[in-house]
Amino acid sequence: MSIQSMKTLVKTALLLLALFLCARGVLLFQDLRLSSRDPWREQRLAERMVKRARESAGARYQPREVEEAYHLFWRARKVHAIQDTKPFILKDFDHTRFLYAEAYRKSRDAWRTGAETEQRLLAEAQTALEGAEGLTRFARETYKKAQMGTLLVTTIAQAELACSEARGYLKMGEYKKAVEKAKLSAKKAEAALDSIGGVLERFYEPGRLRTWRGLLAGAVDYSRTTGRVVLVTVKDQRILRVYRFGKIVKTYDIELGKNPLEQKLRSGDRATPEGRYIITSKKSGYRTKYYLALLINYPNDEDRARFAEAKRQGRISPRSVIGGLIEIHGEGGKGGDWTEGCVALTNQDMKEVFNQVEVGTPVVIIGSEGYTQTYSE
Repeated sequence: MSIQSMKTLVKTALLLLALFLCARGVLLFQDLRLSSRDPWREQRLAERMVKRARESAGARYQPREVEEAYHLFWRARKVHAIQDTKPFILKDFDHTRFLYAEAYRKSRDAWRTGAETEQRLLAEAQTALEGAEGLTRFARETYKKAQMGTLLVTTIAQAELACSEARGYLKMGEYKKAVEKAKLSAKKAEAALDSIGGVLERFYEPGRLRTWRGLLAGAVDYSRTTGRVVLVTVKDQRILRVYRFGKIVKTYDIELGKNPLEQKLRSGDRATPEGRYIITSKKSGYRTKYYLALLINYPNDEDRARFAEAKRQGRISPRSVIGGLIEIHGEGGKGGDWTEGCVALTNQDMKEVFNQVEVGTPVVIIGSEGYTQTYSE
């Protein structure tokens, strides 16, 4: 190879090396420029997203993630500030950008998840509240229709109060609390309905209906054949009928014990007894605080047998007593069942009944005739 050729080859090699070094320098400069570029755009995006997450449902339902994003953002700010103090040629914002990006990503995910959770809980709360309101309303209507007395008022009132609280939480956006209160309301309403259903089942039981109709037929037949007055109380209709010669002379509205539809078992259960009784005493003046009163012979032999069986089966406490002093008396007309198990009439009605009966007059008390139950109309 000639000297001239070698010179040409060397020049070419040097030119290529110079071009390579220039390209490498350009790339290094670009890398240096990108790393040194102030990440203010990333900072602003991350700051806005972190703020949005902290002010949204994300803070409520994704608190840990939102807090992590917040701390990442401020860590990025510190690294950012440190890099700002360096000369331009030494600044490296790559890690700062990574931290801002992570803060943005975490806060965005928390914001989205929070919004989705809120919508899901809102739908769940609305559904739970609608169900609880419907159940509570049904319990109240059934309670009124069945004329259950006052024993279940507290449970139904608690269900209605829980519904009201759930509605308030729903308006405030406290959906979890709204769901909890709605579920509590539904639970209380179901408990009330179970209790109501347990009592009302008595009135649909065929054997019991036959017994009641038998007592009624016997009372009417006794009145027809003897011409004597017989008093018949029908609990579910809240009426007392006066029969003479087997015909209804008059019908009076009455009020019963606070536990009106149950069969009386013991003292203090506030239930009005059911069965065949007689008047054992007529009270007036200082002998009664209820204007006029007719004492009946509760407990009779059937009541005592029922009481003993209930105690044997454990349905009542071993220390329970059977009680007594069941009367048909005045001071009624209060608009609801309020007695401790007696039958109450207005004073005017009581005066009329009092004057038609005597000691020994039969009194029949039944739960229902089975034809016109007030709660099934």
